[in-house]
Amino acid sequence: MLLTNASYHRSIKMTPFKALYGYDCLTPLNWSDPMVRVDVSRHMLDEMESQMRSIKKDIKAAQDRQKFYADKKRLCRHFEEGDMVFLRVRPKRSSLSLGKYK
Repeated sequence: MLLTNASYHRSIKMTPFKALYGYDCLTPLNWSDPMVRVDVSRHMLDEMESQMRSIKKDIKAAQDRQKFYADKKRLCRHFEEGDMVFLRVRPKRSSLSLGKYK
C-alpha cells in the first residue's frame, strides 16, 4: 500500500491510522469490498483508481531508475577462505570529544 499510516505494523499489531483514530483507513483497495459502505460517486472511485495506477507506475519507474544507477557501481566479488584482503574501518563519529586519542 502506498499510505504509510495504512500499513500494518507488527510492533503495535495494527496500522498507525487505526491506533490513532480507532478504525481502519478506507483506501481504494477497501472500496471494492461490498461489506464496506462508502458514499462516493462511481466517477470519483474511477478517478482515484486511475491516480493510484499512475502513482504506482511512477514509483516503479523511479525504483527501476535507482536500481540501474546502483547496479552500475556494483561489483561482484568472490572471496575464498584464506584470501588476503584490506579492510577499511572508519570510527563512528560521535558528539563526544575524546581529545587527541580518538
